[in-house]
Amino acid sequence: MVSELIEASKDGSLMEIFGAGTAAVVNPVVGFSYQDTYYELPKLENSFALLLKEKLTNIQYKIDDDTFGWTVKVK
Repeated sequence: MVSELIEASKDGSLMEIFGAGTAAVVNPVVGFSYQDTYYELPKLENSFALLLKEKLTNIQYKIDDDTFGWTVKVK
């Protein structure tokens, strides 16, 4: 719920939000707006979103092994 996000943002417990999808892979969100109020998220040194994005793109570019069988060769 939006009210939970707002409360967590105000009390400092909301650390990170990210979006994921086939085109975007994983992208961190730096803040959000609701009813004309902007809520900025803290800048993180150890972002889970960026770590996840790196791991996924490393699998896509064959830098890391695909131990999950996510990649399929298209002929």
